[in-house]
Amino acid sequence: MLTKDYYLTLGISRGESAQTIRQAFCEQLKRYHPERVGIARRRFFDELVEAYHMLSNTQRRREYDRSLSHSELGVATHSSPIPPAAGVSGLPQLSPVLRARSIFIASVFDAALARVSRNLTEGTADERKSPVGLDVQVVLSAAEALKGGIVQMTVPSCSPCHQCGGAGREGLFPCDLCDGEGLCEETETLRVRVPTNVADQTHINVPLRGLGPHNFYLCVRIRVAG
Repeated sequence: MLTKDYYLTLGISRGESAQTIRQAFCEQLKRYHPERVGIARRRFFDELVEAYHMLSNTQRRREYDRSLSHSELGVATHSSPIPPAAGVSGLPQLSPVLRARSIFIASVFDAALARVSRNLTEGTADERKSPVGLDVQVVLSAAEALKGGIVQMTVPSCSPCHQCGGAGREGLFPCDLCDGEGLCEETETLRVRVPTNVADQTHINVPLRGLGPHNFYLCVRIRVAG
């Protein structure tokens, strides 16, 4: 994979429209604009601008997509490409009970949020070259796997604390709003498209808008029961 995945930076799928790219960029700017998080954390803002500059221009995006595809050729993987959101609403809906059977590895999310907080308070972007997948397991029955559809799930997300700008402190004292963490935890609702006749152990990679600039994505592992 390329050193930078601009789609993950903006928290969008690769097949999104130009309008969705603009909307994602504007949403992320609200989180990471220097007027909100301070000049010491401007690097996150610069990364968002760089991603938008690349993906907002049709020709630049086409060349980037070609490079992205070439970089992934020959890499053995069970992962599906990050699916576009377009057309998702027309798919059959999986049983709501699937939400209860989605197993989150809480420690993985806790570690991710801790790293985001650390990056914010230190004012540095993560230097890790490869995006990090946060694992979630979804168990389907054989009938559900055959039918396919949409799994809706809620995952942790975050924004820099609006009171301290992500610094975690106000003067000499820890910020009382975020308890010195530098971020306020939120939730993000995702609709994950599961293809028909999906195989056991299939991995589906999904962008995370709330953790995008920090180089995370959701790795959904499909298990087919019995």
